[in-house]
Amino acid sequence: MDIDIRKATQADIKDIKKLLSFYCLDTEKVEKNLPEFKIAVKDGITVGCVCLDVGDIIELRSIALLPSYRNIGIGS
Repeated sequence: MDIDIRKATQADIKDIKKLLSFYCLDTEKVEKNLPEFKIAVKDGITVGCVCLDVGDIIELRSIALLPSYRNIGIGS
């Protein structure tokens, strides 16, 4: 399965918010934290996202994946 992982852009904000909302996660700071987001894309569809704050330690701020793409190694 070919999944592209890339940095999120302004064009991805709507998809990120949709994914986070599905899991009742906060969407208010997506724009502010956009540089810290990465997205997983399969066949042009955003199937997952992760927000990491990388400093002296790495903080996982949020992670979301479409249910149909779970348990196939995307988040590994």
